[in-house]
Amino acid sequence: MVLTWLAGVQGVTSGCGMIAYLRGGSMPDEAAALQQAQAASVRDQGIVASSMISGELAAIYDMRAVAEHGRVMLPLSVARVLLSMLLVAASAMVLAARPGSRSFALQVIAANAAFALIAYTLTIEMREQWIAAVVRGTSELSLPDEHQMLRSPSYWLWLTRFRLVVFELGLLGLAALAMNAKRTRAFLEASARASDRREREDEP
Repeated sequence: MVLTWLAGVQGVTSGCGMIAYLRGGSMPDEAAALQQAQAASVRDQGIVASSMISGELAAIYDMRAVAEHGRVMLPLSVARVLLSMLLVAASAMVLAARPGSRSFALQVIAANAAFALIAYTLTIEMREQWIAAVVRGTSELSLPDEHQMLRSPSYWLWLTRFRLVVFELGLLGLAALAMNAKRTRAFLEASARASDRREREDEP
């Protein structure tokens, strides 16, 4: 549950940052970013350097797409913050072996998994716009032959799917399995019995 706690903290941080960005109303300068990326791609022809340059350019286009779809992204960011806060609280309760923490944690995990799928579905249009912009941008860079795939829309599409399945749903799935493990249930049940025993001993 330490990983889910960290994921919850990261979700709160990124969600608050997204809200602040959208409320600020600023837009990244795509033209300046592309010019810098073009100059860097000519200067640095290494595979690692090309990956970093393409990644930085993709991040700029992502910020632009997010800003242009603020009506969808703002409520999703607020929901992400709230659900991530619940994930942090549930993880802390399980780590502290609080009574009822297992069932609460499973509900929070299920809610976060459902939200991840809903958010992915609601951002299809934004994602398509982002992928098209990234493909256009990377087509103007000097990339080594090993990185020609960065100019393929399918590469960026599968990258977003990989991130959803592994880093969002996968982590939550592992947390759910950990909650249903015999060792976890035995530990929480033993902690609950010990807590009840202490409460009875404290009674006058």
